[in-house]
Amino acid sequence: MIAALLGLKHLRSLDLEGTRFDDTLADQLSVSTTLESLEVGATRITHVGLRSLLRMKQLRALDLWATDLSEADLQMLHKLPSLEYVSVGGYQGCTLRAAKIVGLLTSLPSLNRVWLDGIKLSPMQRSTLESKIPSVRISY
Repeated sequence: MIAALLGLKHLRSLDLEGTRFDDTLADQLSVSTTLESLEVGATRITHVGLRSLLRMKQLRALDLWATDLSEADLQMLHKLPSLEYVSVGGYQGCTLRAAKIVGLLTSLPSLNRVWLDGIKLSPMQRSTLESKIPSVRISY
């Protein structure tokens, strides 16, 4: 499957949300030099797969919603210099801590859009995000 997708030389965006995408497939996909937007929310990707995806320096958008990634794992996003959009969080009861996530997101230099789902923010945390990131979407 991944080999066929990589054969599409003009593929810029790929939505694999809710599929059986995992670390092995992330490693295979990471050789892409054209993919700029990737949605892998609600998949089985772990920190190992995310580390593989970091080879795609051209990634501008990454959906990691409802994955088992921790705040420490998400720190790796700093290795994506062109990252403009990220989606993180999860279902109700998401274990990601708002203070850590806000700090991480506001420190990503190219980020200009974010979607947080299932992460309860205080009014101050929301204000901090909105003052530094032009487009903030929060659902809880």
